[in-house]
Amino acid sequence: MNFSQGVCQSGYGKDLVIYIPFNGEIKVKAIIVIGGDEGTAPSKMKLYKNVSTVDINIMEEKKPLQIIDMNENMTGELEYLLNVSQFNNTSNIVIGFDENFGAKNTVVKYIGLKGEKLREKVKVVETVYEVRANLADHKTEDQFMGKSDLGM
Repeated sequence: MNFSQGVCQSGYGKDLVIYIPFNGEIKVKAIIVIGGDEGTAPSKMKLYKNVSTVDINIMEEKKPLQIIDMNENMTGELEYLLNVSQFNNTSNIVIGFDENFGAKNTVVKYIGLKGEKLREKVKVVETVYEVRANLADHKTEDQFMGKSDLGM
C-alpha cells in the first residue's frame, strides 16, 4: 500500500479520535485499521455511532458501543468484525484510539470500512408557493414597451 499522502498521528500522547461522516445510512459490518510501526499502532479501538458533537473527551465521557482489542496490522490483512445490530442505520462513526503498543504517539495509516448503504440521507426542501397570485407583486419588464406594472 502507498502511504505517500501521509498518516494520521496523535498530537500529544496516545489519544486519537477520528470522525467519519457518511452521505447516507450505512450498515457497518467490519473495520480494517493499519497502524504505524515501532509500537505506534493502536492497540485498543473504541467505536461510537451517530454522534453530533465530537472532541477528544468522548472516550472519557461517553460509553462506546463496542471496544476492540487490536493486533499490530502492518499489511491490512486483519479485519475486525463489528456487532452489526449496533452499527445499523449509521450516519457517522467515531473511532477512538487511547492505547498503542508502547510508543509516545499513535499513528494510523489506513482505515477501511466494510458494509452496505441502506438509504440516502433525506434533505428537507423549502418551497414557497402562492395559492392566489397578487399581480401587483409581480412587476415585469416588457421587452417592447419598457416597464410594465401588471395589475396596476
